[in-house]
Amino acid sequence: MSTAQKKKNIIRKYTTSDKPRIIDLYKKVWGQESADKIAKSWDWKYHDHPYQTKDTLRSLVAEKEGKIVGFLGAIPVMLKLGAKIHEAFWLGDLMVDPDHRGFLGVRLARTILATEPIVIGHADTGSDEGAIAYKLWMRLLSVKLDVSKIHNLIKRVSIEGAVQRKVKSRMLAALADRLWKATLDMRWEKGINKGLDIVQINRFTDEHRSFLDDLISQVENTPERSPEAMNWRFFERPDTTYIVLLARRSAKPVGYIIIRLLEYQGELHGRVVDILAKKEDATCFQFLLKSAENIFCKKKVTIVRAYGSPAFSIDVL
Repeated sequence: MSTAQKKKNIIRKYTTSDKPRIIDLYKKVWGQESADKIAKSWDWKYHDHPYQTKDTLRSLVAEKEGKIVGFLGAIPVMLKLGAKIHEAFWLGDLMVDPDHRGFLGVRLARTILATEPIVIGHADTGSDEGAIAYKLWMRLLSVKLDVSKIHNLIKRVSIEGAVQRKVKSRMLAALADRLWKATLDMRWEKGINKGLDIVQINRFTDEHRSFLDDLISQVENTPERSPEAMNWRFFERPDTTYIVLLARRSAKPVGYIIIRLLEYQGELHGRVVDILAKKEDATCFQFLLKSAENIFCKKKVTIVRAYGSPAFSIDVL
């Protein structure tokens, strides 16, 4: 690519009027289904965040001769590092028009790293694309700090489908599944739920603020969990439904777990999206996980996946 051609690629800040053209780019890069999904959640993601202001519109577009050929999204987030809260930006939706690829993605990444002091993101190293993205970001970072390596954890909560594929009998598969679950439930009956009850909520309120602050005080590197941020993420998202369970002792909240259900290759899968309780309260963690597992089983979920950090939750999960 000549110097003259490079100069035609302009990196600038995203404006709200760019949205239709970025959705068109999304369609070209990821297909119609993905474009329809992002169109539904775009305003929630990039315009309606509780920390979003005119000054926090930090997403970037790459433009060539008036055409948007690249995009890098940046969502404002308050990030707790050690004992201090910092303004940061969560990165995502990095894409470049297939007809203009080369170093444009690298330029977008370098531009935001040069202008924002703290950026965070998650590349799923379990996939080829995620591994490439992870290596790219770590190579570009001037300070190579990977504060929280993420592990992809999977648990089977039903064996009915697997058994049926083997024995070709739905009745025998259902019986094997019931026996298997009954064996697992014996541990549950030994009393890890003693003194705890579970409630499903549909909103975090100001009454939960001190409870949430107390939970994140024990975690060194984590996004802030204010009621406003939690409601935006888990109750206001237009394209995803989450189930939020609160564990209580004597009517006081002591932990929470957030899960979701999704169809995957003809099966219903589950996700543990977030879980938090006091580090030393292993009983509460077990109670939350078992309560979530009960819901997964009732919904006939086969596989549950969770992301865990060795710095905090991986042993519990």
